[in-house]
Amino acid sequence: MNLSSVVGIASTGLDSIGRQLAVVSQNVANASTPGYARERQEIGAEVAGGAGIGVRIGLTVRSMDVALQTEGFAASAAATGQQVTADALGAIDGASGAPGSGRDLSALLGTVRDGFSALSGDPSSQTQQGAVIGQAGALAGGVTALAGVIGTARQAAQDNAVATVAQANAALKTVGALSVQIRGAASRGEGTAQLEDARDGALQTIANLTGARVFHQAD
Repeated sequence: MNLSSVVGIASTGLDSIGRQLAVVSQNVANASTPGYARERQEIGAEVAGGAGIGVRIGLTVRSMDVALQTEGFAASAAATGQQVTADALGAIDGASGAPGSGRDLSALLGTVRDGFSALSGDPSSQTQQGAVIGQAGALAGGVTALAGVIGTARQAAQDNAVATVAQANAALKTVGALSVQIRGAASRGEGTAQLEDARDGALQTIANLTGARVFHQAD
């Protein structure tokens, strides 16, 4: 092997090291970036006539566990759904009154029941009649307030559903467009890591909005 060949092999080796260091640096810089998947540089031996002639530098590919990513999407979607439910029911719970406060609907209904029971013992008592009327009014006010809150929550849910469908459709279109780009780049031997990161972001949006589970197919 002549000196020129040795220098050439060493040069490709150094170049591969530089590329790997660049990928490591990128991974470190994006460690806290949402949706970023750790990448690695593919390298191999360049061989000609059964003899090594250098280092072959391949594509930069993502290093990730697809099954774990799928479970991550599902967990995130479940957490988002639970938060939406909690937010929707929070106002209704508040309007219903805290149990034991004496202002919750169960307590108000119990007060009216007790008032009528007392009134039945002395139907002519104006004091007791007034008390029952006041108690019934308080119950009616509580029911009216709760009905208003439920109506507002229902309308908010309907409005949110319309917005959610629009966002999910937009994300689905993004997934489709990026998948076409990924297939095209892969057929040309180009790296697809950044495109896949962008597609994962759209898939995460779909999962959060709809609770859909994500599965990767070979095609």
